[in-house]
Order: sequence, then structure tokens, then C-alpha cells
Amino acid sequence: MNEMHYRSASSFGGRDALDAARQAWEWHGEICHVRTNESQTDGVVGALDLPDRRHVEVFVDSVDDDVLSTVEKWAVADEWVMRAVLPLAGLGRAHEALRERGCELQGYWVRDDGRVAFGHVEMA
Repeated sequence: MNEMHYRSASSFGGRDALDAARQAWEWHGEICHVRTNESQTDGVVGALDLPDRRHVEVFVDSVDDDVLSTVEKWAVADEWVMRAVLPLAGLGRAHEALRERGCELQGYWVRDDGRVAFGHVEMA
């Protein structure tokens, strides 16, 4: 039986996930703008804006109450969709905390080969 081993998302951080997502979107020919949060005091490491899709992805390192509260209050322009991209292990908690927000959720983790992997997009 093959056994897969994964490092926890917290061992590499949301910044790596943000960089991997930017590279993936650019590979698909999408224009994207990266905004980083250098202080990261609120647990949000940055956001990736995709203007042609009217879509913003907010990347977080953890899913504690303060971080989820920040994500819940994240302002997006009319008709834009917000997606919270967070450590895979925190999806359940994010569903509970953000269900009234009406945003999308996507988990991330790092594989044995060091590459970031993303799960399916879900509604909060």
C-alpha cells in the first residue's frame, strides 16, 4: 500500500500558496495583481485580484477566529466574487464561520515534492 505524506500548510505558509496560485493563473494567461500584507498581523498574507474574472482570492495562514473575522469583513467590489484560500485542515471551521458571507473556499497543502496543491472550490 502506498502511503502519501503531507507537510502541514502551516509549515510553509500562505505566501507560498499565493505565489503558486499566481503562477498557475499566469500560466493560464490570466492577468493577476498581487497585494501582499507585509505585517500579516491579521493572518492574511495577501490577495490575488483577477480583474478579467471579477474575482479576488484572499490567502490566509490559519483559520483562527480573528483571521476568519477579517476574511468575513473583506470588502470586494460589486459583482466580484471573493474566495478564501486557506490551509486544507481548516475548511470545516471556515465553512461554519463564513457561511453567511457567501464566499468561495479553497484548501491548500504542500505535497512531498514541495509543490503546493489546491483542492476543489467549495461554497462556504
